[in-house]
Amino acid sequence: MTTNPPETVRDVLVALVRTVVPTAVGYLLSLIALAGLNLTEQTANLLTLLLTTVLTAVYYAAVRWLSTRWAWFGWLLGYPTNPTYTPEPGTRRARRLAAKRSPLSPRSPPA
Repeated sequence: MTTNPPETVRDVLVALVRTVVPTAVGYLLSLIALAGLNLTEQTANLLTLLLTTVLTAVYYAAVRWLSTRWAWFGWLLGYPTNPTYTPEPGTRRARRLAAKRSPLSPRSPPA
């Protein structure tokens, strides 16, 4: 059995918070948008689902973009920094990162 180091647990929690917060905001915005409309229950449920999806994506993209300019906007996602993931040894990403760090990398320009 493997155990996750503390930073991995932290990163999972950060990722979870940064997923749940925009989804909750998107849901609340969809409820606000549909408030007062006289719709059948089925139509209201469908529109709530569609609006939640669209508004969550728009909210997330807007806050991510704004947080690249003003870091404090990251708090609108629930946590100001992105989670960091260390690639597993032997994966394509791990090999690519190792090649970038290596001074003898075939991709690095000659000195």
